[in-house]
Amino acid sequence: MDIEQKIEKNKPLSPMTTFGIGGIADYFLLAENPVDLIAGIEWAKNKRVPVKVFGGGSNSFFADGNHHCLVIRSLGGKTFIKGEILVAQSGTVLALVVKKANASGLAGLERMAGIPGTIGGAVVGNSGAYGTCIADVVSQVEIWDGTTRRWLSKAECMFDYRQSIFKNKPWYVLKIELKLSKADPKKLQAISDECDQTRGRRYPEGIKTPGCYFKNTLVEDLTEDQLKQIPQEIIKGGKIPTGWLIEQTGLKGTKVGDAQMAEFHANFMLNIGNATAGDVLELTRVVQDKVEEKFGFRPQPETNYL
Repeated sequence: MDIEQKIEKNKPLSPMTTFGIGGIADYFLLAENPVDLIAGIEWAKNKRVPVKVFGGGSNSFFADGNHHCLVIRSLGGKTFIKGEILVAQSGTVLALVVKKANASGLAGLERMAGIPGTIGGAVVGNSGAYGTCIADVVSQVEIWDGTTRRWLSKAECMFDYRQSIFKNKPWYVLKIELKLSKADPKKLQAISDECDQTRGRRYPEGIKTPGCYFKNTLVEDLTEDQLKQIPQEIIKGGKIPTGWLIEQTGLKGTKVGDAQMAEFHANFMLNIGNATAGDVLELTRVVQDKVEEKFGFRPQPETNYL
């Protein structure tokens, strides 16, 4: 099918995010493989239309109103295994990649079970849990840089805590190659099941949320005076949990419109009705201002505002 035939007009975006927030896209494309993703980007270039790309919608929300652009959702893809190497197209749901790696007796992803979204989104944000992150097992990433398909080495991806070069470059992730290691499939799945169940016990079903809204703060980014206010027992893995900071400011449960900091987890932001992007941005500012007032630094959002 010609890419023009796949492009929809006036597409509501809020149903495609777990936050349930966003306006309407003038043009929308569901790209289920790298070929469609590149074709969509080229279509927009020829039409002189801006492009926004997202994946599973679990860590994003859109601005209110009309988006005068082509919004591409990269969702769907295949995985390939050869020996201890797993290659996944960027739109592949991360949970499916974890499941396939476990079943194939390949270790390295098992603690990421239950993290929503796609593997492409996980690479862009260097997602992780329980002391691991996707960068630990990435060996190279195939991208579209606007003119060429090419591979970047792990070093060229410039991974950092919840960061990568893809947040600062107009490049699009197409495929990810992971270097895993042999292990017992049953043991891997048992670890994944426990991680999945732990997450499930924490959070109520049916809530509209991207999960943790703010990144945890790295100890290395703070001054000695700022660190004096943080009890040592709070620091885990060189990070200060933003949930703890928010609790200390008394903002747990705080609302702006229908956006609310959760009572059950201070770093979860919820859409408790019909929250707008404006509500979210204002609540973000309220939290940042209060944390800065008390501790001298501002937590930074992990959730992407598009």
